Order: sequence, then C-alpha cells, then structure tokens
Amino acid sequence: MPISFRKSALAFVIFATSATGAVADIYQIVVLDEAFLPAISYVNVGDQLEFINESQTARTVVGENDSWQSGSLEFGQSYIRGIGESDLLGFSSANGETTFEGTISFDEPPLADTSTVTN
Repeated sequence: MPISFRKSALAFVIFATSATGAVADIYQIVVLDEAFLPAISYVNVGDQLEFINESQTARTVVGENDSWQSGSLEFGQSYIRGIGESDLLGFSSANGETTFEGTISFDEPPLADTSTVTN
C-alpha cells in the first residue's frame, strides 16, 4: 500500500504543478529594411517578443517614448523582450531618414473570431 500511495501522491504533484499558470509564448518579429513583419503582434502579458534583424544593415529597435532599446543588432542577431502589463504598445526602428513602426496589442487577433464563419 505505501508504494501505491507514493505513486498517487507523485501523480497528484505532477498534475497540480503542470496545471498552474499559463504558458508564455515567444512571438518573433522580423526587422526588415523598412518594416516589421508582422507589423502588429497580438500578445498576452508574460509573453516575449523576439526581434530578429533580417536587414543587411545594423538596426536598433526602440520602444515607444524611448522606454527600452534593443541595442545594435547586426544581420541575424536577435533581441528578446518580455511583455509587462504596463508596457507601452509601440516600437520603431530607422533606416536613414525613414522611421518604421510596429505595435503590440493585447486584443484578440482579428482571425481568432470564428463565430461568423459559415460553410
């Protein structure tokens, strides 16, 4: 009986700890010559954004109102940033005189609503 009790207790601990809290996702944002792909990322608090520079020149990604900076990213380098509840929603980068912007949103993605889909 003690062996079966241990197995039951172990199963309970595994179940209880695996069911606590949501799992954070990592969303990749590609930094191009004059755009972010995607331009809008739909995220939740606790998720992470990974900015990957696919431009042939170094890029720095800057948060809205200079709230954060990636530092200089060479081609192929990335920067990961966690999303907090009070984070500002915009970010930008520049290519010479051209500044391009991206956005994060805590809303549901537009394609997530399948209630109006008909066959």
